[in-house]
Amino acid sequence: AFGSAHGEAIAFPPDAGFVDVCQKYGAKGDGATDDTAAFQKAASDGVRLLFLPKGTYLLSNTVTFGSRGCVIQGENRVGTVLRLKDKASGFGNEAKPKPFISTWKEFMSPRANTSRAGRSSLSDLTIEIGADNPGAVGLHFLPVPGGSVRRVTIRTVDPFRAGKAGLAVVTNAPGASLFKDVLVEGFDFGIWNTAGQHGLTFEDVALRNQSVAGVENVGQTMAV
Repeated sequence: AFGSAHGEAIAFPPDAGFVDVCQKYGAKGDGATDDTAAFQKAASDGVRLLFLPKGTYLLSNTVTFGSRGCVIQGENRVGTVLRLKDKASGFGNEAKPKPFISTWKEFMSPRANTSRAGRSSLSDLTIEIGADNPGAVGLHFLPVPGGSVRRVTIRTVDPFRAGKAGLAVVTNAPGASLFKDVLVEGFDFGIWNTAGQHGLTFEDVALRNQSVAGVENVGQTMAV
């Protein structure tokens, strides 16, 4: 079933190497406190294994997880929510899209030097775009061989389903990666590919209520 919506909570032993974003960086996950600074600090520190306990993390700006690669692991797909606040600054222009969660510092660059990109992955969480963010891109993912997005929901809760794209692969030289058990709800485009390289694999993907197209693909090989 799409989403393993009622899956068991995921936990790791203390010596597994994961850094808890609440314990280490003071994120609250209470749906009211702005946790942007905590997430941006974790990203700037280059944390390789980041654990997000259940909670709604309210953010007001882009969080970019650097060039070394990062495993971003939620405790539960339904319970762990990264939410862009309503009418966030910089996300209001559909003609100038802006990523919310990003795994590479350059966005929509056809000449980006991505040779140092690490194998990023996201699992067991929800990315949610608040109302009045028509230029928002839920997840800007730079795939490299071995990267993955698994058991992830990306949605806009805008009443008009506003948002540029749920999942964007739009930066130079994406590598072969797996997108499995992914649900995208709303946006202009569910999956937005504008950069071709090694091919992407999609398995058990659901796209719902896009206003322009479920998938826009330019020059990429997609195995679905």
